[in-house]
Amino acid sequence: MKNHDNLESFVLGTFVGAAVAGITALLLAPKSGKDLRGEIAGQADKTKDQARDYLNVAKDKGRELKDTVEKAGSDYLDNASATYEQLSNQVGSDMDETKENLDKIKQEAKNTAEDTKDILKERSEVDKEITREAVEDMKETVDEGVKKEKEIADSNQSDSGTAGQKVSSNVNKY
Repeated sequence: MKNHDNLESFVLGTFVGAAVAGITALLLAPKSGKDLRGEIAGQADKTKDQARDYLNVAKDKGRELKDTVEKAGSDYLDNASATYEQLSNQVGSDMDETKENLDKIKQEAKNTAEDTKDILKERSEVDKEITREAVEDMKETVDEGVKKEKEIADSNQSDSGTAGQKVSSNVNKY
């Protein structure tokens, strides 16, 4: 459980760090608006690719967890069956009591297998939700960075247009 929390924190930190670093680098770079927009688009694509990679890692880990739980459940059922057979051979005269105990063991094995399946399904859904939220957060961060960059680019464009008008009006005065 603790490793899972660490993985979640790592994935989220990676997404946020990549987005912030990329946007910061782009905003501080002395480039033209067109070049800057191109770099923003490139950084957004790179971040999306990283998100896909981390999503694939999360899916693989989920599959590994599922396989491990299924194997453990299967092993438990095999052991319960083997125990059942051993007890059946050993008992003989006290069949009623033994049958009752074996039925309990079988029921416990069945309950454990069902619980394991439910836990696996729940964890898989939680992993999907965590991954979905991380991707959404990263997308929002990238969208905010793109929006801010567009505002800066638009501001720089309007500043250069105003400066051109001032120069033109000063030239006309002379």
